[in-house]
Amino acid sequence: MIDHKHDDLILLVDDDPTILGTSRMMLEALGFPVIAASSSREALEAIKEDSNQVRLVLTDLSMPDMDGRELAVKLRELNYTGPIAVVSGYALDLEELGSEFVGVLMKPFRLNELASRVEEYLGRPSA
Repeated sequence: MIDHKHDDLILLVDDDPTILGTSRMMLEALGFPVIAASSSREALEAIKEDSNQVRLVLTDLSMPDMDGRELAVKLRELNYTGPIAVVSGYALDLEELGSEFVGVLMKPFRLNELASRVEEYLGRPSA
């Protein structure tokens, strides 16, 4: 579908290893470099190391230990200023989620939907 590389590093967070692996492969197929984190704590460690490099965070909402909302707050506390989007299998109202989030991507999603949403979250016009 997209045959070029992107410089926009994406931090992908999901506690389900199958979803994390599949989503990572999809993003990489679209040409995006990806940091995959299987927990919110892993994501926080990654952002501490690469906060200036990460351009987009895609996070599951329902995770043990620290959910996506709490993660978003912690990311902001660590001065991450980029967009954060929720990836969820549940119907969610963006307004109820809070101002930290730029959008909701519903699971399951197809490659073309992922591509257009990522471009939207990064503030680019869709091709």
